[in-house]
Amino acid sequence: MSIFRELEDAEHQNGAISRVLPTTEKKVKNIFMKRSKKVAITVFALAILFTVGSIPSKGVGKEIGLPQNPQPIHIVNDRSFYEIEDLNLAASLMRQRAKSWGLDPNLRPDQKVAIGNEVQFWVGGQYLSIRDGTDEIKERVEADISIGVNENTYLVIFVSKRGLSVDEVAKILECGNRVVDLLCSETGRNIFAIAGNPKSIQALLEFNFTASVLEYLPEYKFNKKCKISSSGWYDLQCFVSVTKTLEAELRELGIDEFNSTYKSKTIEVKIREEVLDDVAALWWVRFIMPPPEDWMKQGSRFSKQAVENSVFIALS
Repeated sequence: MSIFRELEDAEHQNGAISRVLPTTEKKVKNIFMKRSKKVAITVFALAILFTVGSIPSKGVGKEIGLPQNPQPIHIVNDRSFYEIEDLNLAASLMRQRAKSWGLDPNLRPDQKVAIGNEVQFWVGGQYLSIRDGTDEIKERVEADISIGVNENTYLVIFVSKRGLSVDEVAKILECGNRVVDLLCSETGRNIFAIAGNPKSIQALLEFNFTASVLEYLPEYKFNKKCKISSSGWYDLQCFVSVTKTLEAELRELGIDEFNSTYKSKTIEVKIREEVLDDVAALWWVRFIMPPPEDWMKQGSRFSKQAVENSVFIALS
């Protein structure tokens, strides 16, 4: 019913204009107030929906918003892709992101490779100097494939010859390799920590953009100045979220005292000194750190938030 029709009805009901006007005026005000409230509520609800819809999703592989100057490195360095369980899906989403940003997935970064045959990047708890171990990895891969080993028992450091395109990184994933850490991308190369099985690592070795594939040695998971905990308790930092399956691997080593929250990447564990190296040999372990009181006594300059130092790899 229109406002004018309500005015007309009000006049007939009251019988006189002089008596209708005050009543009608009140009715008009009430009608406008009600309708104004409805309009305000509707506008407010639409504003909320619009705002929520425009907030970037934090889910893995979700759109994070277009950078001011989008480059392949923005996609390659997005860790959320590497947390997706399905590696083929992760690879597909990376290519889709590139296309949605107007980038060619085959576009390589406009970066110059660092001069010289040494690459510096952060890993572990101290400065290390290690030689190219690609040949050793090849021998181990061939031996494991020959006897039918197919478990994800490899943790390697992958170094590219140059900056990689989104498509090239996607191909690494599609072979069955999981990128568990981004070690460096500031030298014009991509350096990843990768977990895989013999066949996936063999494929990694065969890419024409691969400069070196080195074993991620257990010794990189300690700080040499402060390896042993006086209390026996350690913070175990992991490449992946801790699950009951991973906890079972610790129990197999005789470790049954630990505090963990599932889906967390750090757990507190009581480890006997004689099995420390066995724990470090687990591929999913990133770093083993004594409590703060121990490393502060030793004058170590690392903390829970920054447990990384530099590694040098000689590339021949």
